Amino acid sequence: MSSRAVEYQDGEQQSSPLDNRVQLVEQQMASTYKALDWIMSSLEDNKLAAEKPRPQLCDAEKFLEKELRRKRKKELRNAQLRHFFTDNFKLHVTCRNSKYCDTGIQRTQLNDDEVLWAIKVPFYNPPKYTHPKILTNTKPYADTVDLLEVSVEEIQKFQFNAYDENFKCDRRSLCGHDYEVKNGVPLNPRGRTGLIGRGDLGRWGPNYTIDCVVSRWKKDEDGHVDEEDGRPLLEFIAIRRSDSSKQWAIPGDFLREGFASPQINMYDSLIKVFADEALGYSMKSVEEKKVIEELLHRLATKGQVLFEGYADDRRNTDNAWTESRLINFHDDDGSIVDNLKIMAGDKSVDMAAWIIPKSSIPFWGNHREFLSLIAEKYKAFF
Repeated sequence: MSSRAVEYQDGEQQSSPLDNRVQLVEQQMASTYKALDWIMSSLEDNKLAAEKPRPQLCDAEKFLEKELRRKRKKELRNAQLRHFFTDNFKLHVTCRNSKYCDTGIQRTQLNDDEVLWAIKVPFYNPPKYTHPKILTNTKPYADTVDLLEVSVEEIQKFQFNAYDENFKCDRRSLCGHDYEVKNGVPLNPRGRTGLIGRGDLGRWGPNYTIDCVVSRWKKDEDGHVDEEDGRPLLEFIAIRRSDSSKQWAIPGDFLREGFASPQINMYDSLIKVFADEALGYSMKSVEEKKVIEELLHRLATKGQVLFEGYADDRRNTDNAWTESRLINFHDDDGSIVDNLKIMAGDKSVDMAAWIIPKSSIPFWGNHREFLSLIAEKYKAFF
């Protein structure tokens, strides 16, 4: 942990008696302002005011609004810090100090003690990038407005940290606390990434993904569970991405059509997210789809949400980021998943297979961390 971070942590205190007294003085100022304004207005109305021009009082309402915004900003940054300090100070890594995805755009280099918004970084001026296809996308899961270029009136249409009634989408975070909004633009709850704009992401603020881990025990020919280093071996249905990374990953996708909110049920997760990528669902015949649907309805009853929150994704920027819901569908005896015929079914996938999750495999994004959670849950080898 850096000395700058420790210094900030040490400076974070609960409300002190002095803070309470200052708050009381602020309330008294507002009351006094209203009282004096009422007195002067009464004198003027009754033609009892002095001939000299009316003295201008400090606008206590605006002052208090400014103070309220300042306090809210401090609360959000303290919440961010509390998250880091209780989570062993984990910083995002994948979305820092690299070229952005498949572009030649280099992110601004950031040391660990320059990531948090709570720590000032003089002259921070990162490059801006939003993929042109995002700005021209008419799908309901993409914002077509560039908040870094539009008028205040356009910015005010967006409702962050809430369900956005204007754009019919949920902009609340799964991280456990609100994210900061500066000049109408949301800030990444995990801090700076070295790039502003939206990159390849559709929404300003959180972009929800669902990752579905369908697992079973790896068994030998006699039906006994295989072990390694004295621990049982898990298998899960993995996909290999067809992009330049060629990495193994958990089947998953962004919540797009049909999802107004990150709150969806288990069967929807399987049929709309998992089935296309790992089962080739969209390419199946009507009869084959019915068989898949029956199996997935049974498998859906075994779904468990193991994680909800920020995902360290290489597509993240200062103003747009991914938040994941990790769902595990574990078929303990394999009676359901053994009947699934896996195949790559999406253009972003070039292979699907049962593989053993191991820490030595370079999984995509933060999927290694997700698989570690599942292995820990079942006390399996990882």
